Amino acid sequence: MNHEEPIISIIVPVYNAEQYLNRCVLSVVNQTLENFELILVDDGSNDRSAQICDEWAEKDGRVSAIHQANGGSAKARNAGLRIARGQYIGFADGDDWLEPNMFQTMIECACKHDSDLVIVGHYDDLQGLDGEVLKETSRVPQSFSSETNGEYKAYFPKLLKESCFFQVWDKIYRRELIERHHVRFDESMPVGQDASFNIPLAPLVDRVDVLPIPLYHYSSREGSMSSVTFKESYLQSRVRAFEWAEQILSDWYPQTIRFFANECIDQMGKLVEGLYKKQEYTRAYRDVQIKKIVSNKIVQKCAHMYPPSNLRNRFLAFAFKHRNIILLKLYARGILSAKKVRHVLKK
Repeated sequence: MNHEEPIISIIVPVYNAEQYLNRCVLSVVNQTLENFELILVDDGSNDRSAQICDEWAEKDGRVSAIHQANGGSAKARNAGLRIARGQYIGFADGDDWLEPNMFQTMIECACKHDSDLVIVGHYDDLQGLDGEVLKETSRVPQSFSSETNGEYKAYFPKLLKESCFFQVWDKIYRRELIERHHVRFDESMPVGQDASFNIPLAPLVDRVDVLPIPLYHYSSREGSMSSVTFKESYLQSRVRAFEWAEQILSDWYPQTIRFFANECIDQMGKLVEGLYKKQEYTRAYRDVQIKKIVSNKIVQKCAHMYPPSNLRNRFLAFAFKHRNIILLKLYARGILSAKKVRHVLKK
């Protein structure tokens, strides 16, 4: 391992990503910025991912590999944070990839402005089973630079609206700030853990730079975590994100809590929809899970206290508020039927 202090530590949680991991690592080691360390955290993979991590650590002195029993990406990222040495922290996922100039662009900006946080745009890449990119959509935030937290606060709603706040892989963070406030990922959340990292930092950062350039490729494919819309553990993860926002942002920017409440309602709708994507779910199982969703106190709070942001959320909030399981069943079936029709028409 290279003992020179790196300007940035890049942490990559790895779980059963052998098909895509080399592409991800190559996109990091071939960065135009050379002074970095790459920390690959094998999260108990049962394919060749662990071996690939070790091979890269032997091949490149800037790469290190650590291994842990399967505990989720939050635990893996926290393990990487414990050993990171860089002035800045960046993240990537093992099945994604980066533009060659991503970290040089971000680090040059950070050094020029002494930034606490730098954010860039990204691509959403929809991949086929063979890895071919079927559709690529860019998400580019509005250019912004702040010197005070108050200035960042004024920009914050735009960051939420542009879908560039929650994820960590399109950002770099000043490590000293993270360590001073001991910001870590919530390991109890199987999904949506990025919110537990980004929300606590929002009231703490002063110098923030947002670059309107898409530099990260986020990959989604059939069968991946991002395409799965229902697991029993997801309910608590989704409401936990709202609890993080309500707990931390109510004093800093209470007007934004409505956004997070609407996000919670939106995610609950996707959970209900997900119950009808798999034919093997029985009617009794679906009924039990929908009852759990409508009975959740946070879901009820979001439905009762915060005005819905669009027609879909108005329908969902009404159904949740009145615990109307029949409406939710009709909603899920209707959404899936409409998607099937669109799929046929596209063909």
